This record gives sequence, structure tokens and C-alpha cells, in this order.
Amino acid sequence: PLLPLRSIAEAVVGQFYDGYVVSVRDYGAVVRFYGPAAECRGILPLAELSDAFVNQAEDVVRVGQSVTVRVKKVD
Repeated sequence: PLLPLRSIAEAVVGQFYDGYVVSVRDYGAVVRFYGPAAECRGILPLAELSDAFVNQAEDVVRVGQSVTVRVKKVD
């Protein structure tokens, strides 16, 4: 397992973090990173859910599913 993310300020672009899907939207999935700070969330865009074409995020992920994501940008 990867280290938990304590705050979004600690997120490093290019680093991988573990989390879980908290909602599935038209544009992709919202992921909460494991760690003590509840505000550590990110968006996993539809185009990055799979190497193959994805029509709907629900085809690939579901709420509660554990995921490992790479941070591409921090706002």
C-alpha cells in the first residue's frame, strides 16, 4: 500500500496514491484519498479510467471501489 495523503498540500504531481470512489459522474469519478484529511479528493476523468474507450464511468468503477491514481495536477 502507498502512504496515506494527510492533506492536499502534500500531493506530489506524478506520485501515486490510494483512494476510493465516492461518486460517479458524467465526467468521471470523484476519488477520496486514504488519510486523515477528509478534504483530500480528486477527479478521475472519464478518459483516464481505462486504456480502452469508456462510454460511461459506471462501466469501469463503482462507489466504494478502491483505486490507485496518479496525480496530474493540484489546484
